[in-house]
Amino acid sequence: MRIALIVGPLILGLAPFPRAAALAGPLSPITIAQRLTSALGGGPQKLARVAQWAGVARLLNVLRGGDKALRRAAIAAAPYCPQSWHLLPDLLQLMKLQDRLTAIGAARAVRRICEQLETHQLWGNDTPPALLRQPARELMKIAANTEIAVEIRSLALLARAQLKQWVPLDSSDVDRYLTTPDSNVRRAAIELLAPPSVEDRKRLVQLMLGDASVDVALAAAATLCAEANRSKRTMQVVIGGLVDAEALPRLRSLALNSQAAPDQARDIADCFSGLRGRSDKRILKRLRRRSWRRRSAR
Repeated sequence: MRIALIVGPLILGLAPFPRAAALAGPLSPITIAQRLTSALGGGPQKLARVAQWAGVARLLNVLRGGDKALRRAAIAAAPYCPQSWHLLPDLLQLMKLQDRLTAIGAARAVRRICEQLETHQLWGNDTPPALLRQPARELMKIAANTEIAVEIRSLALLARAQLKQWVPLDSSDVDRYLTTPDSNVRRAAIELLAPPSVEDRKRLVQLMLGDASVDVALAAAATLCAEANRSKRTMQVVIGGLVDAEALPRLRSLALNSQAAPDQARDIADCFSGLRGRSDKRILKRLRRRSWRRRSAR
């Protein structure tokens, strides 16, 4: 009997996190804090393990607490938590804090949660529009608030773009973000137009032709090219015949810009494979060589 009393706790201590939590019942705040803070420096795998152990209820308690370091640890763990979408309302409030580290961490967590949402996760648990409608509205409000840091506003738009399949967005609501003085916000707003409608394509062509930021022009060009690749249509059809004289030369100059991200360069290169001009074929060869060098350098 005495042996059982001694050995029992040792067995429980060696059990995996989920089983240990189930056997031990409610844990003290100190135990939760220890596991979260130790996981913060342990990489994604440890964060995922602790988040799965903690669950939504425990993480919510920490997010609503006053300990900044512990709250940041919970924010980092949030995207790994099962049913993490239930954490969105609290994370959205943290995005508005004056504490920059906490606010940016919350914004990144929100974006990641929105990126990994899948229909099969949502149906059967909660009705997606009812669950995501309020977060979608809140993200647009955060993006419109010029008192909030540009990085957070940009992340809010990128997260909102991930919710389009469940909470549709009127493209007219995007115009205010495409004309803002902050190029990072304009760049993020382009994601709200993908895949672009006919009217959206006109907006993207204008950004590609006239935006002062190369990053914004590149993003517009890559979005148009991605639409051409997705729809199996030529770029001339996607951008419309009336602007070919201006748009195609601009696209050619952007295609060879060294600032293009790998995914942008890939979309643009695939787009050029459908163009028949001699100069277009030369550009395509250069793009493919650049892509090969990037892969070889990894």
